[in-house]
Amino acid sequence: MSVEALSGIKLIQRERETSPREAEQSFYPPNNHHFPQNRDQYAGYIVEELPYLGIDVYRAGLDLARAQFELAQLRLRPINHDPDIPRGDGSTVIIGPGFMGWGRLYQETVKNLKSIGYQAETYPFYYGVHVEPTESMVDDFLSYLALKKEESGAKVNLLLHSKFGHLGYLAHITDPDKFEDSVDQVIDVGSPIPTRVNLVVGTGYLATQYFFGGNDFKLIERVGNGEFFRSRNHVRRTAVRIKNDPIIEGWYPVPLEDQYDAESSHSGALVFRNNIRFFAQRLARPSLAKAA
Repeated sequence: MSVEALSGIKLIQRERETSPREAEQSFYPPNNHHFPQNRDQYAGYIVEELPYLGIDVYRAGLDLARAQFELAQLRLRPINHDPDIPRGDGSTVIIGPGFMGWGRLYQETVKNLKSIGYQAETYPFYYGVHVEPTESMVDDFLSYLALKKEESGAKVNLLLHSKFGHLGYLAHITDPDKFEDSVDQVIDVGSPIPTRVNLVVGTGYLATQYFFGGNDFKLIERVGNGEFFRSRNHVRRTAVRIKNDPIIEGWYPVPLEDQYDAESSHSGALVFRNNIRFFAQRLARPSLAKAA
């Protein structure tokens, strides 16, 4: 695939000699590389992957350290200092924290988006932190989106990090009409359908699945090859792939022209300055309702 730079983020483009349909058929895996389909299979997968534990611990630790550096950079130079940054129209942006995340970790993202004209906020979790199985969160999430649309008088935008992107996929599949009635844009960041998960994160994730009696691994079956998302045009989706992501590897059920590569850490993907600049560019596009 050829790559084009865009404000610190790289756009994935199809080769010209390949038709769009051929490219999609070769890019979207029909069976998702046989990734585990339930908790017990995933437990077996973790056992098989144990020889890589040391590497995964190192990569996860390095990712967290890198995220702290990215956060410090953002605090030193917020994006509203950039004269070329597009300004928001006052629309609502709901930030969905990743696994084990909570609102405070994303406060700089909220502050930066507010500073350029958005009503930004983080999604509130029942337990205060993102640990619940994705499937058990769908109904509350859809109701929350409808409430925020009613409060603002317009469709909302979603900025979803890691596991929260999976909730966005599942909510859309579960009730397409309700989701599309409330949402204009979705930006999924580090939220691929997994083909491999870092053992440090995956072990903790599996523990919460057993504790809550969840089976998020069914998401893979629900998403299939992603044709559902590529066939829907009422919500605009953007996928931001973390280049050489040390936490979760996989593929996105989003048209290739809407997939971008970012040079950030996974943990700090929503506080990396170039990423936030890119989010601002995507969010500044006229809503589908206004464009119509």
